[in-house]
Amino acid sequence: MAVNRPIRWEASSTALREMSDSDLELLSYHLRKAWAADLVATYTGAADRDGSATSTNGFGAIYRGASGSASDSNYEYVTALTDKRKNAVYTSKSNNAFDNNADNDDTFDGPSEADFDASEATRQTFYYEEWLNASPPGDPSNATKNSESYVKWDSSGYLKIEGVDANLIDTIIAHANYNMLNDDGVGLLSVATSSPGGDYTDLGQFHQNTIMTFNTGSPTTDGGGSEVVATNNLYIRTQNSSFDEATPRAAETSKFMLWDAGNTRLIQVDIASNDYTNLITNILLPIWKRSSSFGGVSGDYGFPRYKFETSAPSNTYDRNQGTLLDTVYTDSAEQSVWGVSIGSESGTYYRARYGSGGTSTLTTHYFTAYVPSGAVRSV
Repeated sequence: MAVNRPIRWEASSTALREMSDSDLELLSYHLRKAWAADLVATYTGAADRDGSATSTNGFGAIYRGASGSASDSNYEYVTALTDKRKNAVYTSKSNNAFDNNADNDDTFDGPSEADFDASEATRQTFYYEEWLNASPPGDPSNATKNSESYVKWDSSGYLKIEGVDANLIDTIIAHANYNMLNDDGVGLLSVATSSPGGDYTDLGQFHQNTIMTFNTGSPTTDGGGSEVVATNNLYIRTQNSSFDEATPRAAETSKFMLWDAGNTRLIQVDIASNDYTNLITNILLPIWKRSSSFGGVSGDYGFPRYKFETSAPSNTYDRNQGTLLDTVYTDSAEQSVWGVSIGSESGTYYRARYGSGGTSTLTTHYFTAYVPSGAVRSV
């Protein structure tokens, strides 16, 4: 509905004033940290959802699934990504010294490049689903808002306690969404082949790209083996260790005003002891999880969600959170004849063609975080 900023005390002018976006940075940062902690608590460590996780936690989180449909009605099925490989292919011929042909001709051609290319097939599939359809937390009660929400200057000319969900979204949550996408990414999921750093929590294996192998020293006829080209794990940034908390924490600029009903007076929020915990835990997080219908689109939720794009994201509020590749061999080589010793015993000769040399990328998927425009505001 509207950006209605919290009121704070300004000692230099001995007056109340509205908090600026800069004044809201500390609150926004702790809200992003709380969102990250909420998601982390739902993962098992294998990029799937912990069956004992609280149902009202993890909204928008993406997990490894087991099939091409949602695990249950609480999930939204997202997509499946495949890992394809080519296998070694073969031709063979019996030893003619021991068959009915009199020519004892044991020559034969090996497989062609086209034969090798035709062996390309899906070797493993990764399914993904999103925790989206579970019942969200209830709307915070008026009593909770009256005791734990901030005081604002109302257009009617009064100081009032902020209790309108849409205003809380527009003022605080949209601020946090903007900083998720454009600043430090605290609270966002990402994929990578190694840890992005100490500020990130590893949530487990998310995707894998493999390619074929073939032992030319001891060739076999089982299609060859495989090796991992890249394993992408899922990560979430849970903090920003370079964020300056000390300066705003010590200043009055980060302390919004609360109404103390017991003593019928305004008081400053105590961030020294609880880091805005009451406002975040009891009001902002439940409202964030309940948010929908942004930009007039029903079901367009106001928290970060994730999708897999085949081109780099370009929408204003889409962000690439890592790439997932599937590669195969473009080139191949032929394994010379092996099998029985010529003219000495019955049996079969083999030739093989296997992957060697250059590779090509079959698919590139961009793991994309996105938020609807109505749930973001520039700060």
